[in-house]
Amino acid sequence: MALNYSSLVLFTNDTETLRVTMRDGSVVDPRSVQWESTDPEIVEVGTDGQIVAKQYGEASVRVRYKDLTASCEVVVRPNIYLAGYDMNGGKMNAKYWKNGKEVPLTGNTDARAIYVTDDHVYVAGELSESLGSKAVYWTDQTMTVLPSGSAYAKAYGISVAGNDVYVAGKDGNQAVVWKNGIPTVLAERGKASAITVVHGNVYIAGVEYSEQTVPIATYWVNGQRTMLTETSSSATLNAICVSGSDVYVAGKITEKGKKPAACYWKNGNLVRLTDGSNEAMIDGIAVSGTDVYACGYEWVDGSLPVAKYWKNTTPYSLNGIYALAIALAANTVFITGIDQQNYTSIAKCWEDGKDVPFAPDYADAVTFSIFVK
Repeated sequence: MALNYSSLVLFTNDTETLRVTMRDGSVVDPRSVQWESTDPEIVEVGTDGQIVAKQYGEASVRVRYKDLTASCEVVVRPNIYLAGYDMNGGKMNAKYWKNGKEVPLTGNTDARAIYVTDDHVYVAGELSESLGSKAVYWTDQTMTVLPSGSAYAKAYGISVAGNDVYVAGKDGNQAVVWKNGIPTVLAERGKASAITVVHGNVYIAGVEYSEQTVPIATYWVNGQRTMLTETSSSATLNAICVSGSDVYVAGKITEKGKKPAACYWKNGNLVRLTDGSNEAMIDGIAVSGTDVYACGYEWVDGSLPVAKYWKNTTPYSLNGIYALAIALAANTVFITGIDQQNYTSIAKCWEDGKDVPFAPDYADAVTFSIFVK
């Protein structure tokens, strides 16, 4: 007795049907056999032999018929979504990739952030115009232009909670968040770079500029501002994440006599990842239990920066120049960013520091954001 598959690699929420055949080629009614999954939380099997990939991991599906047995080894991988753009005819073309397969969005646009629910893919970015730009977001492939009061508006982050879509960005000089298309100004001089919504609370990271135009690392919780630095240093925030009651924000800080240093703050407490001897910055942050992961870059030697990620404070180098976003799934670290070859940008994705086999790896392309589901 045998199954039509001895092994399978599926993505989360994929389905497949197993069929039982005898040595003589006859097919056994799947309802007359006993099906079993060694881990139903990873792979679920029905009485008809249909299997459903539930979550990242590995499991065996076993079948018993009389005194005969057979099995299929199933590996379930998470769906990896990347957002960015490639260049064609001198124009940016926003798109997202699901497991390496591209989904084009509107032309002459730039995609900066992605968020995925069970039903839809949301992407935020910018529509370039002859006299400026508009902040936009897409629901699947349908674009929504966000209202703005200036000629230059951009969207940098997106998050979804229930039926509400939140977009963070800037409108002219103002740091702005849009909720279902309605803007709220966070700062008259600033930028909202990243956003997450947790248990109904809206967390935004960015920068606010002083009257002397010094950048001050700033984050907002439900519109309430927290400034992390003073005008004696300059600092910006590019990423935010929430774990339990802890708020983590990340970016860079430049102190007197030093170069920009990669850093993050936990509940307002500064953690330096570099010492300011080399220029460095953090663009993404994620937390699992007590472990803090951050990604970014550092200029070490040579004419190009080195893409890096840090687990707690330990650095790891990547095969690229910028690591721009990070996500975690089942103790695995997924990062997206770019490399450069012959002065051309190459979109990249890494899994635990190694190139993901189905990464887009597109020439003249950039991926800014990652979502793993």
